[in-house]
Amino acid sequence: MTRISDETRRKVVCAHIQDGRTIASLVAECGISRSTVFNWVRLYREECQNNDEEKSQLEMMEELRRLRREKAELEKENSFLKKQWHSSRRESISGISFT
Repeated sequence: MTRISDETRRKVVCAHIQDGRTIASLVAECGISRSTVFNWVRLYREECQNNDEEKSQLEMMEELRRLRREKAELEKENSFLKKQWHSSRRESISGISFT
C-alpha cells in the first residue's frame, strides 16, 4: 500500500470542502477509497474544532463554496431573465405596425 503525502490529503480535502467536488469524483480521480476520503474530511473538521486558525480557514472555505453556488444560481437566473426579456421585446416589436 502506497503512503499518500500530507499535501495530497490536504488537496483532496480542500477540493471537497472548498471547491465542492464530490467524494465520488475524488475517489475516481485519485484512486483512493471512499472511506479514506471520508475519514480525511472528518479528521480535518475535527482538527479545525481544536485550532482557531484552522477553524477560521475551514469557515472561509465553506463560505467560498456557498458563494460559488450562489453565484452559479444567480448566473442561471440572469440568463433566464435575459432570454425572457429578449423574447418579450421581440413580441412587442413584432406587434407594431409601420404602415
